[in-house]
Amino acid sequence: MRSFSPIVLADSSTVRNTGRILGQGKKFMVKHAQWIRDVKEPPVDVALKEIIPNLEESGENSSRLSQNDWKEILFEIRALVHEPICYHPNLIRLLGIRWGLSPMSESTYPVLIMEFASLGTFATLQASSNPLLFSVKQKLCYDVGRGLSALHACGIVHEDMKHENVLIFPAKEPLSHLLYTAKLADFGGAIMDMDPGESRTMETWTWSFQSPEITDDQRLTKNGMMLSDVYSFGLLVWRGFEDGEGFVSLPGAAQDAIDEDKRSLSARKASQSFTSLALASLRAYARLGGVAERCVDTIVYTILNTIRLIPEDRNFVKAQAALRGLGPGHIQKYLDYVKKENDELVASEAGRVPGQHGVTADGNRLWLGRYGHDVDLQRNTPGYRPQLNKPNPEEIIFEPERLKTILTWDQQRQMLDEMKVSANSLAESCRGLREIKATVAAFYVSQSYLLEFGTTFNANEAVKWLMKASDNDSHEDTDYLTQAWLWRISRALDVTIDIAPEKLRTLLTLSVMRDHWTCGEDILELAKNSTGSVQQQWQNDYCNFRNILVLQLGAN
Repeated sequence: MRSFSPIVLADSSTVRNTGRILGQGKKFMVKHAQWIRDVKEPPVDVALKEIIPNLEESGENSSRLSQNDWKEILFEIRALVHEPICYHPNLIRLLGIRWGLSPMSESTYPVLIMEFASLGTFATLQASSNPLLFSVKQKLCYDVGRGLSALHACGIVHEDMKHENVLIFPAKEPLSHLLYTAKLADFGGAIMDMDPGESRTMETWTWSFQSPEITDDQRLTKNGMMLSDVYSFGLLVWRGFEDGEGFVSLPGAAQDAIDEDKRSLSARKASQSFTSLALASLRAYARLGGVAERCVDTIVYTILNTIRLIPEDRNFVKAQAALRGLGPGHIQKYLDYVKKENDELVASEAGRVPGQHGVTADGNRLWLGRYGHDVDLQRNTPGYRPQLNKPNPEEIIFEPERLKTILTWDQQRQMLDEMKVSANSLAESCRGLREIKATVAAFYVSQSYLLEFGTTFNANEAVKWLMKASDNDSHEDTDYLTQAWLWRISRALDVTIDIAPEKLRTLLTLSVMRDHWTCGEDILELAKNSTGSVQQQWQNDYCNFRNILVLQLGAN
C-alpha cells in the first residue's frame, strides 16, 4: 500500500471478530469486530468487509470469477487509499487491511477494516425511527451528494447509489437537531481509469435504481456513467424525502419483484412522464405531512435536475446547490460565482513552474488528514474543482517478501496465477483486474520468480517477464524501472535476452534521460564488449550520456 501509511496492519494489532453480521451482498459480507490497536487503549468498534469467494465454480469459470473478485477488492482499496477520498467527511474510511481474518476460505483476498457505522444505513435509520425532520433529510442527502461529487471529481463512477450503501454516523460537531453525518460506501463495483473517448457497458448492482439509458448492450462514456449516478442520486433523494419509501414503494422496484412488474417499471422510467410521477408523489407526501412550501421547492428543484429521461438534462451541481440551501432563484448567480472561482484556480495552476515543489494548500490539508482531520478539497462548495487527481494504479504496490510472511503457499500461487493472466490479457473483459496494468503485473511476476513468491526461483522466467514488462510504450514508473534494469538483471542472472541492439540502445538512452545514471555504466560496458561500428555507436551514446550529466549536475 502507500509507502508512508501503515495501512497493512502489523501482527501487533489484534482484530477480534464478534460474529455479528452487519450486512451481506452478492460479493461481500460485512461483520462487526473489535480492533485492539494498543493494549493500553480500549478496543475500537470496526466493520470487517470480506469478499465471498464462489467455491462452486471450477475450470475456466473459476479463473474468470477470481479475476472479477480481485477487481472488486482492488477497486475498493484503490478508491479508499486515494487521498482526495480517504479523508473525505462523507466517504467511508478505510482503517486497515489484514489477511487471515476470514474463516470462509484460504483465499488470497484481504479483509478490509472499515469505520463502524453505529447508526446503520440510511435505510435502517429511516425504517427504525419516526419521520426525520426535513432539515435532517436534506442534510443527509446533501452529505451523500457531497461524497459522490468527490468521487466524480476523481474520475470514479459509483454505480450503485442507494440508501443501503449510505452509512450513518453521529455528527462530529452536531448543530441543533442535525445530529447525523452520512457517508457513501461500497466502491467494489466502481468504474475508474476510463479514457476520455472510451465507452463501456455499465452494470448496476441494484437494477431498480439504474437510469433508463442503461441496457445490456448500451455503451456509455465516463460522463454518461456519471450522469447515470446522478439519476440514481435523484431516486435516493425522492426516497429519503418520503421517509424511506417514495420510489421503492412503486410496483417492480423491489429486487424480488415479478418480471411483469419490473418490465412495467422500466417502461415508466423510460418515459418523460416519470419525472412528473416523482413530483406528484413528493407533493402528495408534502401535503399530508404539512411540509413548508420552501422545503418542497428545494426537493422539486433537486428532482428536476436529477430524475430526467435525457441525461444531458441532469445537472448535479444545481441539485447540490439546492440541497445546500440555495433558493432556486439564486442558483444561477451561484453558478457564475463557482465558474469564476474555477477559472481563477485553473489560471493560477497554469502559472506554476512545472516540477516546482513546495508547500501548497492541498498539501497542508492532506497532511492534516493523515492525523485524523476531515479533508474536502472541494471546500464543501458544489461545482468547485470538478476535477481532482485520479487514483493511480501505482498507489498499490506489490511487496512479495512481506506477503510471503502472511500468505500460505497456495495463496501465493493463486495470486501469481492471477497476475500472469493480468499481464497477458489485452481484452476489455479482463480490464477490471488490469487496472494494475499489464506491464506492472508482468513486473510483479518477474519479482515473484526472483523472490520465490508462489514459485521456485527461475532466472529464465524472471527475465522473460521482465522483458514483457519493458516491451511497452506506457509511462508508469514501473515501466521505466524495467526498461532501465532489463539488461543489467539479465547479465547478472546470466540469461541471454533476444532484443535488437537498436531497441536496447533506445531503452538505455531513455533511461539515462530519466535519471537512471547507472545505465550510463551499462552503455560503457556494452561499448567495451563490442567491436567495429557497433562499439563506436555505444561509445557515442556514452559520450552523450556524459554531456547530459555535465549539463544537469555539473559533473567532471
